[in-house]
Amino acid sequence: MPPAALRATERQFLDLLTHAATGPIEFDRYQPDYTADTAPARGAAAGYRRVEQIYETHPDALIVTGGTPHPGPVRDEPAWPELARLLEWSVQHTPTLIASCLAAHCALAAFDAVERRQLPVKRTGVLRQVLRPRHPLAEGLPTALRLPQSRYGDVPDEVIESAGYQVLLSSKSSGWTVASKRIAQCDVILMQGHPEYDGASLILEYRRDLQRWLQGDATGPPVLPPRCAAPADMARLRRYHAAMLRNDQVEVPDLDAMARRAPSPWIRHSRRLYGNWIRSAHRKETFNVA
Repeated sequence: MPPAALRATERQFLDLLTHAATGPIEFDRYQPDYTADTAPARGAAAGYRRVEQIYETHPDALIVTGGTPHPGPVRDEPAWPELARLLEWSVQHTPTLIASCLAAHCALAAFDAVERRQLPVKRTGVLRQVLRPRHPLAEGLPTALRLPQSRYGDVPDEVIESAGYQVLLSSKSSGWTVASKRIAQCDVILMQGHPEYDGASLILEYRRDLQRWLQGDATGPPVLPPRCAAPADMARLRRYHAAMLRNDQVEVPDLDAMARRAPSPWIRHSRRLYGNWIRSAHRKETFNVA
């Protein structure tokens, strides 16, 4: 992913895990080699090790995520060879794994030969979820909550359940967000949604998608994410978005200011979810997450 997106993703996960943990936690960061010759990768790689080095370690837990997916089968993704190798190694050498975003769909392809489907439009917004069967990761969560979603691909609930996964959070409007399954030596947690997002994430994604469309680099207009902003800002965004779709000449609102004001009411639930994950695997004085 581009340097700015990588820095934001790193910050979100580190902040979430630091607040979720009840004891010392250590982080190691790795970057795939397939991006090593690109300028964006070189600009973002400070502090990251080559992913090859992880195979010499024994982390207590592993989080694998990815950048913006490409259209088509998962196995055609540039990241596929290295992601598939890392995921297959992790279930043999790591007690627990979170595969997030693109990595969740790569995990389904690698472990279960399940292919994602392309959605007709981007599924985005802070969308309602319902807590499904009880699970240690769900301890302390309400029976209904809202979590951020942002994706172009999807795997239906019935498909993932037929592959043996237990769906924890899902709804008809958003699909599943969290699912789990024991594979080999590892508790595998798939995150198709984005509990790690902060309040600014969806507005900044909307701005990026809007700029691409206005510049002629997208085939259709952006999707305005529901509940991505404070209520007053959300009303302004809806008016702007409707005018833009009508091709009215209208000034773009200050999306940076809206992003700074955007609330993140889901974050307490995200911290609980990740805290449950850490406690389920924490067996030593210091917990090491790669």
